[in-house]
Amino acid sequence: MKDRIIFLDYDGVVNNAIWHKNVNGDLDCFYNFPEDNAVNNFQAICWLNHLFDLYPYDIVVCSSWREDNNYKECLYNAGLKKEIEIIGCTDVINGNRDDEIYAWLVNNDFKGNFAILDDDEYYYESNKYSLKDHLVLCNQYYGFLEPEYNKARRLISKHINKEDDIKHYHHYIDTPYEVVTEYEVIEECNKYLDKLITINPDNFAPYLYASYANEYLYKETGNIIVENAIRG
Repeated sequence: MKDRIIFLDYDGVVNNAIWHKNVNGDLDCFYNFPEDNAVNNFQAICWLNHLFDLYPYDIVVCSSWREDNNYKECLYNAGLKKEIEIIGCTDVINGNRDDEIYAWLVNNDFKGNFAILDDDEYYYESNKYSLKDHLVLCNQYYGFLEPEYNKARRLISKHINKEDDIKHYHHYIDTPYEVVTEYEVIEECNKYLDKLITINPDNFAPYLYASYANEYLYKETGNIIVENAIRG
């Protein structure tokens, strides 16, 4: 088992309501169990794959789809990377998803980082297990896309080391710019990380990072620390 876990709901996250003809021939928009045994939100699957490339994780299914024998195949058939292990699912405990996830964490003595991808905040409103802090709330109409990906990434990458930090920057821009390979630059910028995330939390690309770092470092110190800021 990896030290990062994604608890995954399906409907509203990787499977979204789409239009179908009902038995009377009328059009209805609703969730369905796809006849091709694949969830229908390919974009969400691609974001899950991209997240795995940066921070490898295992999946634990908390969706009601877990009650069907092919709940794993429905993800792989939709394009989920085979390298992403679906290690199981939560037990059914009176339909209370927060109880189910907490029980899994306790029973498996899991101490790593985790994120819960769900479109229903209701299950976590009591926050009796502090699970709401790990919730990535998805919009039921479009599911797990870039804003949700960014939040999930921050949750499962907590307390990462320098090598992991730089690994993310390299992968995001696909070019080994000098500015993101120098530890002293990363360390200097990280002093102002909270401010930078607040400015632009969902588009945290390295070239924005360098640009905002210069702006804030100049205000704070009178110096431009990031001399080789990425332009673009």
